[in-house]
Order: sequence, then structure tokens, then C-alpha cells
Amino acid sequence: MRILSFDTTNNSVSIALLEDETVVSERLFVSSGGERQESVTLLLPAVDEMLQEASWKKSALDLIVVGIGPGSFTGIRIAVVTARTLAQAL
Repeated sequence: MRILSFDTTNNSVSIALLEDETVVSERLFVSSGGERQESVTLLLPAVDEMLQEASWKKSALDLIVVGIGPGSFTGIRIAVVTARTLAQAL
């Protein structure tokens, strides 16, 4: 099972690709000066880059997992809406 996981609930953004129970790739973006927007703008480009490095197509994803808190409402909303949009598009 191929899994995309990300968390945007705090000032850093973490992203991981997993195949079954093995971490294939992971990234952590820590915003400078506490600006979440800076890190969140890197989310989708980083996902694309990580998928390319792993030689995975987006359509090969079986599951998208997001962090739902605790954290800021805006951070949770960003994660859930991004995951939902990706899932609907795929």
C-alpha cells in the first residue's frame, strides 16, 4: 500500500511517503519567523518532487493521511482540504 502523509497543524510542515510500513521519503519544512504560510506553499511542490524521486505516479497512491491536531484551525483546514482535493482529483 502506497501512502502519502502530511501534517500542517503547526509552524512546520512534515511530509512522508510510505510503502506498507517502510518510509520511502520524508521532508520537514520549518518556517523561519513562525510564518506557516511560508512552509505551506512548499507542500504541493514537495509532494510532486517526492513522488518523482520515488518513481511513483499520483494515481498509484492508495491512501492519503493528514494530521488533524491538535493545532491551529487554519493548519488543520489546509491539510484536510488539500488531501480531499487530491483524493477527488485522483
